[in-house]
Amino acid sequence: RGSLKARLGKVEEALKDSKRWVEEELARRNAELDESDRRLRLVATVVEQAPVSVVITDSAGRIEYVNPAFTRITGYGPDEARGQTPRLLNSGLQEKEKYRDLWTAILGGRQWSGEFINRRKDGSLYTQDQTIAPVRDAKDACNYWCVAHFWIVPAKVEGTWRASFGELALTQQFQMVSGTLRGAPGTSKVTGRLRGDQITLTAGNTRYTGRVNGSTMEGMAGNIGWSANKLK
Repeated sequence: RGSLKARLGKVEEALKDSKRWVEEELARRNAELDESDRRLRLVATVVEQAPVSVVITDSAGRIEYVNPAFTRITGYGPDEARGQTPRLLNSGLQEKEKYRDLWTAILGGRQWSGEFINRRKDGSLYTQDQTIAPVRDAKDACNYWCVAHFWIVPAKVEGTWRASFGELALTQQFQMVSGTLRGAPGTSKVTGRLRGDQITLTAGNTRYTGRVNGSTMEGMAGNIGWSANKLK
């Protein structure tokens, strides 16, 4: 009887140890779950409150999520965007080569960054920096894409301008539309882009860089200076 009692005592101690281990393990795992939940809620809050437009698509490019900044910038609400592709914002003003580079990168599982002219729901145009990055799971599979849009607010340069190109004795007229420079009808081709107050334009075979200052622009291309004045 004494031997049986001793054995039962050992079993009881072992059961108590097992109970303590289970309780400690449950407490540890609950703490890990609470921390994971806290981090997820933090990330969700940051994305929801971010001033940058964030879009998440599935691997086929269909939109599953947009944050409030996307709606403020584009005019499209979550229900209107969900199930669509980012072509929803296509302005038709981008070069085909840019789309080719974009798809080559993302189909290869790489991040892509570039500048686009997009069209809002109301038809107005806006320029944005766009970054597309793969979202990979634990097995390194890419099932989702995250698209971040940084809206570039252009300087107030919309309208018609006339530029003079230094020693070339060349005068050109062009129009600024949503940060994009276009040659006006009846003139030689002038193209370019505005980023903030920095402008790059091409006239003939020469590329010029410069800065916008109110109703004037000025810059250099090597030793050749150029300037432009706003007409209307």
